[in-house]
Order: sequence, then structure tokens, then C-alpha cells
Amino acid sequence: MKSLLKFVSLLMFLALTFNVNAQISVGPKVGINFATFGGDDVNSDSESLRSLVCSQFGIATQIRFNESFTIQPEFLYYQKGIRSKFDLFGEDYTIKQRLNYFEIPVLAKFMFFAQESGQIYAAAGPSFGFGLNGKIKSDDIDEDFNFDDNNLTRLDVS
Repeated sequence: MKSLLKFVSLLMFLALTFNVNAQISVGPKVGINFATFGGDDVNSDSESLRSLVCSQFGIATQIRFNESFTIQPEFLYYQKGIRSKFDLFGEDYTIKQRLNYFEIPVLAKFMFFAQESGQIYAAAGPSFGFGLNGKIKSDDIDEDFNFDDNNLTRLDVS
């Protein structure tokens, strides 16, 4: 975790030292997320495993160096979740699981067309997420999810 913090700090330092006259803007970011879980031990049957509509919100910062290049770090609260259906001894069960993350994407944006009416750009960069907690719910269950108890890593790098 210390190396992740050092890397993000270095990126921010480099972004701020390239151009002291950079224009900085800050604004809210709100959205929805359709994420699912995957892996070798996950049954990905489309009927039994579906994504949940989850929320995201936070703050987006843009550091504009010129008309065509911007660095955009964001600080987001992010949810990811699934709904799974299964049959156990002739009974149908549905379980919903939501995981909460704090996520910091750092995007480099290249603008190709920018006008008052809109803009066209390409963005790419790393994203660092840290699992906070979660909930597992069904008709019979309503319990907190703990990453450590379920042998899942809290760090989500993409």
C-alpha cells in the first residue's frame, strides 16, 4: 500500500511541476456502475449471475496543460455488486452482494476537438481501488461483508 501511495504522489507531483500555469478545475462526478465478479471458481452462468446497478460519486479534478492535454485525477466512492440465483433442495434463493470501494483513477486526456458545444477526446490511465466493506443480503441473510474474512484482496488495480 505504501508503494501505491508513493506512485500516486509521484504522478501528482510530476503533473504539477510540468507547468505552473496549468488551469485547475474541480467538480462533482456522479454515475452508475454495472460490474460483475469473475474468476476460475465463479460460475458465470448468465441466468444465475447478474450485475447490480450500483452508484458512484466523488470529485473529479482536471489539470489542463494546454488546449489538447489534461491530467484528470478523480477521488470516488464506488460500488460493485452481483445478484445470484440458485436452487437448493427445490427452493429458489437470490443473494445480492455489494462491495464498496474508494477509487482513484488518474487519466491522461488528449483532446482532438474542443468547442463550447462539446469535445472529443481519448483518455487512458491507471485506476487504484481499495475495498472498504460490503453487504450480503437475501430473504434470510443480512450481514456485513469483510474482505479479510473472505480471503479477497482489498486492492483493485486496473
